[in-house]
Formats: sequence, C-alpha cells, structure tokens
Amino acid sequence: MAEVESPITRQVTRENGESGGPLVDIRLEDVEDCLIYDRHGVAFPFKKLYQDRKSVIIFVRNFLCYSCTEYVEDLSKIPKETLQDSGINLVVIGQSAHHHIEPFCSLTLYPHEIFVDPERCIYQKLGMKKEEKFTNSVFFCVYVQSSPKSPCEVWYLYGPNEEYMEGHD
Repeated sequence: MAEVESPITRQVTRENGESGGPLVDIRLEDVEDCLIYDRHGVAFPFKKLYQDRKSVIIFVRNFLCYSCTEYVEDLSKIPKETLQDSGINLVVIGQSAHHHIEPFCSLTLYPHEIFVDPERCIYQKLGMKKEEKFTNSVFFCVYVQSSPKSPCEVWYLYGPNEEYMEGHD
C-alpha cells in the first residue's frame, strides 16, 4: 500500500477569511481506523474517505446546531458536477447517530457524502471540543455564514497535497 502523506490543514480567521497561522501537523494513523457510519448504519474505517481519492472532510459540531445547519446548507449549493470535474469528494462528518443523517440532509438539502462518528473517536483523538465556545483545538476555524448570522465552529481536514480553494458568488 502506498504511503499516506500528511494532510494539509488551514485555519480560517475571522478578520480576513484567509488561511492563518502555520499548517497543523496531524497523524492520520491515530484516526485512520476509527469507525464512521453511513446513513444506513454501516460502519467502515475513516481512512476509506481519503485513502484512494481527494477529499475535503468537514467536521461539524452538531446536527442540531443552527449555525452548523446553515453552514451545511451553504455547502449544499456546491454543484456535484463542479466537485466531480475537480475530482474532489466533499464529506461532512457529524457526531450523532446514523438515523439523524436523513432528516439532516432533508433539512439542509445536502446532496454530498455525509457520515457520523457517534462515539466521537475521531473528534477526541484530534482534540476537537464538543462545546460551542471558541477554542484552540487543532482544527478550529470560524465560519461566517453567506447570509451572516452567528459564527460556527467547524473543523477542516484537507486530503494529501491539496490546495486550499476559496470560491465567491
């Protein structure tokens, strides 16, 4: 099996919406075998999301969080064709039970890949916090809504050798 390179991570700052601070070095080996679940409750290792493909993996705090819901609604506006043409898989991971995926996708109209980490294995190993307050956790960034409401704590994980890309309407 080919060696997996360290992912590229970025922190978006409130002030300018651009990358801020140094790249964060994480060890995918620490989380690659953590189980995630699809909408049918089928479990598989986290590494299947990025092992053989480019993926942008976004961890949201909670499916019931208003700001997280608004954030995923914005992600749902990204056309599937754009991602397919770029060879990128957009993935959201929440910390809920799998049976919450369908209602959440219906609410947000999110058409891309979505999974859950109900045991919070990945969240805990990567130092992500459960609460809403702003922290210095490894993947913390502030997302400001396209229709400004409140900021949301969201964590980003970019696939190996991927550039940070920013789009504007």
